[in-house]
Amino acid sequence: MAINFEAPFIYLLFGNTRALLLDTGATASPELVPVRSVVDSLIERWLDVHPRSRYQLLVLHTHGHGDHIAGDGQFRDARTR
Repeated sequence: MAINFEAPFIYLLFGNTRALLLDTGATASPELVPVRSVVDSLIERWLDVHPRSRYQLLVLHTHGHGDHIAGDGQFRDARTR
């Protein structure tokens, strides 16, 4: 709520072959809300414990409102690991 009154929840779920990021939040600015760097860090930590030769990130949305998709731009260049 310090950045956006909507205070959206963002979920990151880990599976055997890919992780699922559900929504990207209400703020596009990586300086204010660094969703991508936090997600990348969490995935790297998970892969340190659960090594995989290949791992994918899926970014999905509960719906298309701005408070759920604003951070999408931070993932435009995301690639399979």
